[in-house]
Amino acid sequence: MGTDNYSLGKGKLFFDKLIGSEYFGFRDIGNASEVNLTLDITKLDHYSSRGGLRVKDLSIVSEVSPAMTTVLDEISTENLGLMSMATTSTVTQPFALITTETHKAYSNRKINLDNRNILRSIILDELEVTGAPTAAGTTGDTITGDSSGATAIITAPIATTTYSIYLVSGTFTTGETLTVTGGTATQGGTLEAAPFYTAGTTATTQTLTVTGGTTGLLVENTDWRIVTADKDLELGRIEFMSAATMVEGEEFTFVYTAGKVEYEKINALKETYIEGAIEFVSDNPVGNNYMLQIWRGSISPNGDLGLISDDWATLPISIEILKDETNHPDDPYYVITKLD
Repeated sequence: MGTDNYSLGKGKLFFDKLIGSEYFGFRDIGNASEVNLTLDITKLDHYSSRGGLRVKDLSIVSEVSPAMTTVLDEISTENLGLMSMATTSTVTQPFALITTETHKAYSNRKINLDNRNILRSIILDELEVTGAPTAAGTTGDTITGDSSGATAIITAPIATTTYSIYLVSGTFTTGETLTVTGGTATQGGTLEAAPFYTAGTTATTQTLTVTGGTTGLLVENTDWRIVTADKDLELGRIEFMSAATMVEGEEFTFVYTAGKVEYEKINALKETYIEGAIEFVSDNPVGNNYMLQIWRGSISPNGDLGLISDDWATLPISIEILKDETNHPDDPYYVITKLD
């Protein structure tokens, strides 16, 4: 008894998602502004009918439904996946020169290209190597001069000893060793012990163009534009202007360069059931600290995600605590352990 048992609750929440039949370890799911443990008890009452007034003479627990609710305010990909009952993945888009993509277009409307990270105009050059490389570079790889520190991105191998490159930084030095790393390939290492490099003299420019079979070539900032404020370059969107001289609804051909980019994707409502183990470790500024361990929890959204709001966005989640008598016969639902 006493004030030492008063508590001001703080702590961290961890989740170990069950994927298939395996667990892969606990993830700190970030700041939780609320964590509540509840016990919904249903009782079955019995009444005596032996005479006089109907009197309750027995009441037993017939159903117990333990649960947890939490409000998360770290809007991460994994947490959005929980809120959206979704699968998550990382999309890797390689560097690509696009020449035959077509879309119908209308004035005063936007269209989405098939790729993101649009490079409006780039300069393509060539890098020549004497001798056969010991590790071939492929599209999207970074090629680096070991002594000069110069770098470039490989767009494509033109021949065994020639690479098309762009985004050249610095000046490659004759006779230096080049190393290929990263990008879409796993090859790496030194291309040759003592190669000879020269910058190509046939540099060409790859520029974003929009052409219709009937309309012809459209003019940027007259017929179409990329709105920087709307992240159109990153998202791969083009807006056709209201005063555009074009045939409405015509199939236009788009020639452009898509830069290498990785981004996360949340595929909503791909999972109808999400289960995992939950741990809550308290770190109270006042009061005793405890660890709550839930063996099985079924997770589902429990409210709205405010996409536009004057307050911090939150992810309300509910967790139905399920019985795990097979692995924890003595404490099939959860345990609470005092830490200090």
